[in-house]
Amino acid sequence: MTELHLFLHYLPPEVHSAAALGGQLAGPIPNCPIPIEFDEVMARFNRLPGGYCEPDGAWGWNTADQMTRTGGTMQAFGEQVMCVETWGQIAARDWPRLLEMFGLSSDSAVVQLVEQGVFLSADSFAEQLS
Repeated sequence: MTELHLFLHYLPPEVHSAAALGGQLAGPIPNCPIPIEFDEVMARFNRLPGGYCEPDGAWGWNTADQMTRTGGTMQAFGEQVMCVETWGQIAARDWPRLLEMFGLSSDSAVVQLVEQGVFLSADSFAEQLS
C-alpha cells in the first residue's frame, strides 16, 4: 500500500495524450471540470461496500480487508465536480475503481502529487502503487 496525498484532475483524452511526457505531464494543466455531477459521485460512494459520501463533499472508502483506507473531499462548483483531494492508503488493485467512482479513467485522469509538486498520468501513478 502507498500512503498518498493527491488531487485528481480531469483532462480530455485528446489533451491528456498531447501533454504526456514520459508519464509526467508537461506545461500548464487546464482546469477542466470532471464530467460527472456531485450527486452522482455521492450516490456511487453510498452504494459502494465500505464507502460513504456526505453532502459537504467529504468521502471515504475502506475495503473489507483494510488494504485500501482512503478519503478526501470533492471540490465542486454548483453540481459540477472540479477536482478531488485524496489522502490515505490505496492498494494497486483498487486504483482503477477509485478513478471510476469519480467518472475518471486512466485516459482522462491527471494525478497531482501534493508533496512532490508534480503532475502525473494515472498510469504512471499506478506503476508507483505496484
